[in-house]
Amino acid sequence: MKSTQTRKLNRILSIPVSVIAVLLTHFLKTPNPMMILIIPVVYFTYADGYLGGTMSAIIAVLYSLYFFSNADQLFTYNDLNVQKVMTIVVAVTVIVVLVGKLKKRSESHADNAAQMRDNFFQILSGMDVQLLVTELGTDNVLFANEKMNTGYRIDNDPVGKPCWEVYHGFTSRCEFCPIETLEKNPGKAIEWEYQNTRTGRWFHNRDGLIQWPDGRMVHLQQGVDITRNKEMAESLRRAKESAEEANRAKSEFLSRMSHEIRTPMNAIIGMAALAGKSDDGEYVKECLGNINEASEHLLGVINDILDMSKIEAGKFELSDTDFVLEQMLHRVCNINQFRFNQKNQHFSIFVDSAVPTAIVVDQQRLTQVITNLLSNANKFTPEEGPITLTVTSQGENAEGLYTLRFEVQD
Repeated sequence: MKSTQTRKLNRILSIPVSVIAVLLTHFLKTPNPMMILIIPVVYFTYADGYLGGTMSAIIAVLYSLYFFSNADQLFTYNDLNVQKVMTIVVAVTVIVVLVGKLKKRSESHADNAAQMRDNFFQILSGMDVQLLVTELGTDNVLFANEKMNTGYRIDNDPVGKPCWEVYHGFTSRCEFCPIETLEKNPGKAIEWEYQNTRTGRWFHNRDGLIQWPDGRMVHLQQGVDITRNKEMAESLRRAKESAEEANRAKSEFLSRMSHEIRTPMNAIIGMAALAGKSDDGEYVKECLGNINEASEHLLGVINDILDMSKIEAGKFELSDTDFVLEQMLHRVCNINQFRFNQKNQHFSIFVDSAVPTAIVVDQQRLTQVITNLLSNANKFTPEEGPITLTVTSQGENAEGLYTLRFEVQD
């Protein structure tokens, strides 16, 4: 629209400007007026096209005819006048045609350049990445596509403002900006990752220097959202840690189970050996009773190992039963007594009078815990050293439940 109005204005001005040029030439008495009159012809041909150039050319030709002929011989037919007229007309016509073609070619190139520029910006706007183009030196934004502005929650047009101010709220260039490295090595792109502090999303950026449509070098940044990849990697890391933790738990569980298996097994083997060497029927019966208790405890440990799948599935439950605490402590003593005897250790049990005679709890689990404590005491107590198991009551709550404390001192 602006170009059309300009051309109309040039067309209107072609006649008065050419007349002014004629008057100037006449009063200055220029020896060769076409040297001056050809200037508006060329200008208006280039500015308006053939129409404006032709109008200016007619005025130039008419004055040239007047100038090169006497006033009374202006339209007199002779060879000299014809030659002058033909020369001027041909020269002006050639100039108008050539300049007109140059004008059309220039307009065609300008239209092609504008179309290429529009296509270039359409391509940039349609790319499914965050695109940011900034000016070297000032860091002012030259272009930012919608995905870039949306990703940083920018509502206003950022063009003409420093990128570090618009997108990060900084007062100077970002410390992580790779522009200095790019300027030292302009032919090499730089790839890096960055987390948007406003949205928390991660981006893989690729920065480089490119030539802008106006010919200058600018800084182009492309950002691809890799938040999902980061989340997947984090999920895999947590899953790996969980799997490793589960493997460690299994290893620790099997290690404890092997320890718990050895304790009753040692009692069984030791009591069997003692029973085989004794002729005392009562003693042999006592050894067989101890072997039976150790076997029941071993069976409980084996059942725990077989219940490992329930533990992994979160379905493991305690089995509360009522029993006489003294009998359970006696059984624990029998299971561990053989190992105490091997090191001549003095084992004793003290039960507080406030402790109930019968209790309700998972007997198998409680036996395992106490056995583990006594096994460690046996391991770290020197020969002939004392080991004491103490059971005390911590009181009764409003629901009638007791808290018992089992303590092993070595």
